[in-house]
Amino acid sequence: GDIDNNIDEDFAGRIFAHPFQNTSIVPLQGLGIGFGASYVDAGGSPEAPNLPNYRTSGQQRFFAYRGTTFSDGVRRRLSPQGYYYYGPFGLLWEYVNVAQEVARNIDGVARTDELDHDAWQVAFSYVLTGEESTYRGVKPNRPFSFQSGTYGAFELKARYSEISLDEDTFAGGDDSFADPTTAAEEARAFAVGLNWYLNQNVKLVLDYEQTMFDGGGGGTADAPKDLQDEKVVLGRLQLYF
Repeated sequence: GDIDNNIDEDFAGRIFAHPFQNTSIVPLQGLGIGFGASYVDAGGSPEAPNLPNYRTSGQQRFFAYRGTTFSDGVRRRLSPQGYYYYGPFGLLWEYVNVAQEVARNIDGVARTDELDHDAWQVAFSYVLTGEESTYRGVKPNRPFSFQSGTYGAFELKARYSEISLDEDTFAGGDDSFADPTTAAEEARAFAVGLNWYLNQNVKLVLDYEQTMFDGGGGGTADAPKDLQDEKVVLGRLQLYF
């Protein structure tokens, strides 16, 4: 369920524009740029920390705060973003910064700080069968049909992404907000895949993604080992209308 575990309200907004959509500059008509933000005074407690864990696409948890760390004030997110589509080519980019006030009870004394975490991604796509690429997907010119011998549309894609946790998250040894031997300070991932659009309502997806980590794999707080690389193959059948 959607549980609101905070007495204050979240404020969220997003603005997005297509500055050249209604102009005669055809190569720029598929450009979109935007900005999103959210704000909440997100209080928590050791029993209900109101803080997230971070997971990979393969659902491996690679970052979590120590058990006695909790949200202790403002959480602010800022996210510039955009995309560009022209003919069969597509490009999408996104950056997110999260500032979070946290606290941790240590022998009855609260240690507090504001942590800044950053993440970004760049994704490319190309429609092999020549259809126009759009943010909403691809509409095949020749939908899949045994009778007519057509096979729909095929799209290649690739993505690179990173997330970096504030180094102050891991400072302070045993008094840190997260344990560097069990929580990674950074994760980097690249992915490649193929989309098969049978028609405008059915899509098959096959992806390979590899994620590399800094920290989180044991060792000591002064010399943490890196978590082993994750290699995952993902498939999906998508119906949409």
